[in-house]
Amino acid sequence: MQTIRHGLVLLWAACVVAVAAACTSTPEPATEVKQGPAYASLKDPAVVKVVPIVLPERIDGSKDPGDEEKWRLEWPQRGANIVSDAIIDSSKGRVTARPVKDQPTEGWIVEVRVTSLDVGDAGKRQTSAFSSDSREGWSRTVADCRIINAATGEVAATLTLEHRTGSVLAWSVPFENDMDIIGERIGAWLAQR
Repeated sequence: MQTIRHGLVLLWAACVVAVAAACTSTPEPATEVKQGPAYASLKDPAVVKVVPIVLPERIDGSKDPGDEEKWRLEWPQRGANIVSDAIIDSSKGRVTARPVKDQPTEGWIVEVRVTSLDVGDAGKRQTSAFSSDSREGWSRTVADCRIINAATGEVAATLTLEHRTGSVLAWSVPFENDMDIIGERIGAWLAQR
């Protein structure tokens, strides 16, 4: 009986790993980095402040009436919170990130400006998440992420990042997963400065 139970636990663990592997993403396009006037002074940034995410004028994808209005209220600060946590995690604590509501006047700011947002289609996403060929219904977020010297307003760097989400386990909506991955990539880049 113990052997059967052990076998079932291993089978369950393998399923979880397989689902997690299929759950999120496509291979990431390379991070495009443009250096700004303050680039030379961006050395070993210990603390960054993440301002609320800027959403694009248009949000594509399947949505119910009222969804977009709700997203525009909730996602800017929710996204900043997720990006902050992801920066800390992916930099392995080398960079501390704090979400802020107001524009700081000192230190380094991380501003994530979403230039293209497609929330996808949940019904189509569920059937295509486990297919290596189909990405139908997947979300797609493209963002310009600027690292800004708060005191001078000068940009140190702009990272253009993209992420697509197939299905979601850890987050309630694909946008949250996209913000998490984008935050991880920002954190990894900052940790190399």
